[in-house]
Amino acid sequence: MLLGLMGRRSAFIRTPKMGLVRRQGTWQGRRYRTGRFDGLTVLEGLLTIYFLFGIGAGLSIGDYGLLPFHLLLAVGYGLVFYYSVRHST
Repeated sequence: MLLGLMGRRSAFIRTPKMGLVRRQGTWQGRRYRTGRFDGLTVLEGLLTIYFLFGIGAGLSIGDYGLLPFHLLLAVGYGLVFYYSVRHST
């Protein structure tokens, strides 16, 4: 990043977005969002539910040892699932 700010060339090459290689192409009419859920999105949702269940089970039996890990995993998978669903429509 610093090399770019100083105007020096580096090995970084920007990849084309949406299959546009030349400036002649246009991005209008190309779909970025698919509008469908894939298996990975469903798996992320199921893992979110699983870790939320783990939080509830740990709280109900009074075992707080894995609570920090379950919180991190539930929030992480939950956010990834949320943004996957939000950007798919």
